[in-house]
Amino acid sequence: GPYQIRVAVPDAAGPIVVYDSGEITLPAGADLLIAATENVFLGDSAVQLMVLDGTTAAPLYDASTPAGAVAVHLSPDAPAVDVLADVGSTPEIEAIKLVENVSYTQFCSLEEIGAPEDYTLSVVATGDTTSVLDIPYSAVVNEAATVIVSGLLSTSTLQAIPLAIDGRSVFTEAKVRLTHGSPSTPNVDIYILPEGTMIGDEGAAPAFTDVPFGADTGVLSVDTEQNLDIYVTAAGDTTPAISVTGFDPAPGQVLDVVARDAMGMEMGPQVLLIDYDSLDACVVTP
Repeated sequence: GPYQIRVAVPDAAGPIVVYDSGEITLPAGADLLIAATENVFLGDSAVQLMVLDGTTAAPLYDASTPAGAVAVHLSPDAPAVDVLADVGSTPEIEAIKLVENVSYTQFCSLEEIGAPEDYTLSVVATGDTTSVLDIPYSAVVNEAATVIVSGLLSTSTLQAIPLAIDGRSVFTEAKVRLTHGSPSTPNVDIYILPEGTMIGDEGAAPAFTDVPFGADTGVLSVDTEQNLDIYVTAAGDTTPAISVTGFDPAPGQVLDVVARDAMGMEMGPQVLLIDYDSLDACVVTP
């Protein structure tokens, strides 16, 4: 039947609830152990609950557990932008400002997106309300995504590149994903080689070939005992357009490595590194 589980700490003014499951249903005949542990989920709950039935362990989220996102500006000819959200379950157009004044190559983290809920996210020039790109977004409890806005504003080719975030660190390895986010660069080959290995050496074949704009390698498990040299070339070519030599991720790191267009005096495509252990929160002026 239906139950509600709450965890509270004593206080002179009355118990302070630090976890609330909301209404849940416990099935007849179940034999469950429910353990309170440190909260590693999104949201501010002091604890998380894990439900063990003798075979599996599943989380029991606090009712207020949100979704999360990382917003990334990688459109080289777009100005600084805001991101506005319209809640799908209401008839009003709320235009809630989630992100403010993010410029090219900048990114920030949102960790308090109400879920479950469907939204329309509108990318607008900072201080404006005219959308240059609408992004449908389904917020799922305790799930996070990196959303890269790339393409060119001048040619009306702006697009969102969504990447699911696998933020669970593993001490024995690093998690690395490579994404083609440079709108001015054609399809590419990606080489991931032991440090000191050159393209053209015996056995030095590309790990990924003919990768189009907007595509990624998926999350790779990287041995942190071996430094790497990463090269990106035009598809079928052997001349590096991007070289990342001596790449040395630390155990437990979770990284996104995104190819982007050059800016300022830079020559050729460059790399944007997103380290999920050191994200800045999105700040919006009240």
